[in-house]
Amino acid sequence: MRNTYKKGRIGEKIGMDYLRKNNYIILDANWRAKRYEIDIIAYKKPYLTFVEVKFRNNDKNYAAERAVNPIKQRRIINTAMKYLEANPYKGEYRFDILAISSHPYFGYSISHLKDAYWPGIRQ
Repeated sequence: MRNTYKKGRIGEKIGMDYLRKNNYIILDANWRAKRYEIDIIAYKKPYLTFVEVKFRNNDKNYAAERAVNPIKQRRIINTAMKYLEANPYKGEYRFDILAISSHPYFGYSISHLKDAYWPGIRQ
């Protein structure tokens, strides 16, 4: 198992624990459509939430959320639309980012960016 893969899975577990503690219901994790995936799909009234988790060491020169660039956003949005086709849902949805930074002496910190980006007009 590659180190980045392992680190990503650790970040996703931390993210799911955080979401559960904040009253989200985890519906799916690592949901795939062809070669793209959504890290976490969760629900907390009134939103179905598609969550991208970014886990970085504190020594990086950029914030974890900056790694979710417009190309990555478009891929996540397209994958979310596939999820909605396979799992019909008529309510509101949004796209969040959980930016997790590890600190060598203090564990980690989580920044939850709600409605971080959007596909345009919601239908």
